[in-house]
Amino acid sequence: MTKEILMTIVEYGVRVVVLVIGAYIIEIIKQYNLEKWVEFCIRAAEQLAEVGIIDFNERKDYVRQKVLEKFKISDEELDILIEAGVEELNRLKNIENNKLST
Repeated sequence: MTKEILMTIVEYGVRVVVLVIGAYIIEIIKQYNLEKWVEFCIRAAEQLAEVGIIDFNERKDYVRQKVLEKFKISDEELDILIEAGVEELNRLKNIENNKLST
């Protein structure tokens, strides 16, 4: 094989590796953004319910609607993310309440 052919093969090999790594990194970024967006929507729904703009029973539907407008995700995955976000929000509220009561 000539040096030019070998360099062309190496160049295309590097391009493929970069594409694969890039696609993986993009998926990680999307997942991070999705989790942050779910947290944001949960907090927004909580505040909207506290001021009476939406009913407390409509909070989950509000979050589902806002997340599905922005991301393609299965219902099961969305439910898991919402439950995790609500659990985290409740945990943070408990920590804050404990600090205030001491």
